[in-house]
Amino acid sequence: QLEGGSYQLRMTTAGTKTVIFSAPVDLAKNADWLLTPVPGSVNPNDVKVLVARSDSGSPSTELSNTP
Repeated sequence: QLEGGSYQLRMTTAGTKTVIFSAPVDLAKNADWLLTPVPGSVNPNDVKVLVARSDSGSPSTELSNTP
């Protein structure tokens, strides 16, 4: 559980501190998000993050990687 506010989402490979995905996110108070990482291409460590939100009218969105 997180309070509503602005956060920086970072994803690393297992067992490392190497960031392979980073994106700013704004969470509304009492937001329910399901984050799903999916391959961005056939290249290693290239990922996209899909967001399913129960707190908005849009069914899902994709977060953009901002390295």
